[in-house]
Amino acid sequence: MNKMLCVMQKYTDRNNLVGKLGEIYVADNIIHQLQDKGLRWSSKTEPLTYRIRYQYRGCRGRSRGGIDEYLVLRDEERRAHRCFIEISNWMRLRNCNDYIFHKRIQSKFEKYDPDNMMYHVLAMNYRNLPLIVDRCQEHNIHIIPLREHITPEFVHRLIKENAIV
Repeated sequence: MNKMLCVMQKYTDRNNLVGKLGEIYVADNIIHQLQDKGLRWSSKTEPLTYRIRYQYRGCRGRSRGGIDEYLVLRDEERRAHRCFIEISNWMRLRNCNDYIFHKRIQSKFEKYDPDNMMYHVLAMNYRNLPLIVDRCQEHNIHIIPLREHITPEFVHRLIKENAIV
């Protein structure tokens, strides 16, 4: 929660603000779910652990356009399951053509995982899913539906309702 409040004070540009709030919201909820399932954070290769890296730009340190979150899960046998998570905290769209889908979603996964060896996950407002669900399935992109567009107003409402995780 404190991270969200700090972001709301730091960013004046609405697009950057909403983007950062979405990233924090999704990451915090994923971590909460993993911990509920008995996984714990570790930088080592221990069974039933996870680690998460934010704004992943690959080993070559590409300067812009990285993946929002890179998650590594270790199962009971210490096998690594690697996930790229892209958070598209967009307001409700009227249209999402092939160009927008490729440029803003698919190309990010392709850039950092050209051999398609990892799980690709997209978190997006559920209202936009009918526009992209077929394309996501075609490209093996799993979806985390967000119940709302994550905005400062949404955060304030969660605070008011004491609904923050």
